Amino acid sequence: MWDISDIQFFVGSKSTKVIAASKKVKEELVKYGKVAKNNIVILHNAIEDYWFESSLAPLDKVKLVFLGRIGNSAFTFKIKGLDRLIYIYNKFPDLNKVSIALTPNVNIAPWLNKNVPNHISKFNLNRDKIHEIIHSYRGNISLLTSRYEGFSLSLIETMSQGLIPIAFPVGIAPEIIVNGKNGYLVNTTQEAVSRINEILKDNELRKRLSVGAYKTSLQFKADILARKLVALYKTILKK
Repeated sequence: MWDISDIQFFVGSKSTKVIAASKKVKEELVKYGKVAKNNIVILHNAIEDYWFESSLAPLDKVKLVFLGRIGNSAFTFKIKGLDRLIYIYNKFPDLNKVSIALTPNVNIAPWLNKNVPNHISKFNLNRDKIHEIIHSYRGNISLLTSRYEGFSLSLIETMSQGLIPIAFPVGIAPEIIVNGKNGYLVNTTQEAVSRINEILKDNELRKRLSVGAYKTSLQFKADILARKLVALYKTILKK
């Protein structure tokens, strides 16, 4: 049986054009999949329109927030940076923390609630409920602790509601996050803790970062992606 990545690389090498969701995915296709650079087009993913249907909420009291998939095994926990997340959470015992996650593992939520101070788990919610919760969290700090992401839709979803990303350089994060403008890129958990402390001490900085994150998210509207896809398809058909 072929590994999924082997199948992707094989199909990519046989395709007229390959769409990569981020620069990192393009680099992987070139390096490991031996796909010609000129055959790869970077088109960022889009998030659903409903994320943009409401204006930004008032600034919320600062919390640490995680949104995304956590996984269900030691391997996927590590890929998603669960250890990093717990370390950062525990450095701020007095702050409220909310993990909104998808996982089939029924033991993670009670474990986090028991071992992380002031922590609430909101696991396996439907999409509408997630949007409702995240919308009220403007100005909160959103943590992206993964060791690998191809894109990370959850990053854009949180930014669209004015949450401030503290992200490791995975997926789309290095392409869109500008330190001090719309969030921070970090390379270590210690650096993440330092950046969080900066935000906690400066409410004006928090406001600016929140607005910057929202403005950045506007690049990921569905109609923008649709126009780019149509233009790409027309180019292919002409050839």
